[in-house]
Amino acid sequence: MYTFDRDDPECFLSDLQRWMTQLINGKFAVVFNNKVLFTQVFRNFCRIPEIVAIWRSERVIPYSPVWNQIKSGQLEEPVRLVAKPLGGGGGGNIYFIRAGRQSVVVESNDPEAARRRRYPPAEIDSLFEGKRVPFMVTEYIEQGSFSKALFPLTVNTLRILVVRDPETLEPHIVRAVLRVGTSASYPIDNFSYGGLSVAIDLASGVLGKAVAAAGPYAGRNIEQHPDTGERLQGLAIPNWREITERVRYLFCAFPILLIADSTLLFEIKISLLSRVIALARFDFFKCTSRC
Repeated sequence: MYTFDRDDPECFLSDLQRWMTQLINGKFAVVFNNKVLFTQVFRNFCRIPEIVAIWRSERVIPYSPVWNQIKSGQLEEPVRLVAKPLGGGGGGNIYFIRAGRQSVVVESNDPEAARRRRYPPAEIDSLFEGKRVPFMVTEYIEQGSFSKALFPLTVNTLRILVVRDPETLEPHIVRAVLRVGTSASYPIDNFSYGGLSVAIDLASGVLGKAVAAAGPYAGRNIEQHPDTGERLQGLAIPNWREITERVRYLFCAFPILLIADSTLLFEIKISLLSRVIALARFDFFKCTSRC
């Protein structure tokens, strides 16, 4: 898989080196490790999902009127929200919330809870009972038609890695992949849960073959989506040049959501996306003399 038959293993990141990428941001790491702070800082530069509420210290702290409107049954129209741990990553313990005046339906990938649960609106706070870490609730953003067509049951995201040349300080996009969910990873597109990582040609934005790290599709070169049959290899991401120009000055690795096929939404990614990026093309993460 990692082409060790023709490439020196020293030119790849070890597990320890991958872990150490979490330390790249130094004293500024707090901005990336705290999703509330990340939102407050980066909303000045790009669109970020609005925070609706935070759960911590055994209570929910509303950040907008929406949470209390849900609890009181006073929503003007149904809303969709997403709840995830305030710190950390990896795609675990994600909750998708559909709230109306009469009931709230929650769907999640939490291995310790039922896949789908229903709550009376007044009892929605009980969703977080017993949680050992704080949670953040944000608005749910509908993806655009391009990414939705590939697999509509998950939100499918771009992952773009930007580094800065240590001599010229110029930013460079060095890797990019499209992450696509499957029936194995549902309800998220997470690579570790069986989602696909699709290589992207940096010059053209054209998709290559996909791979999976887990689940029934692991170990295969995939040219079309195994569930929907939609073609992956050869598709061109809409407005690729515009996308790359907008992200290259952020010097990091972010999940990016295509909205209406041209607008971007940035979320939070704390550590370097080495695993999902490296497996998207088997020789992806060989090191170079400058990056």
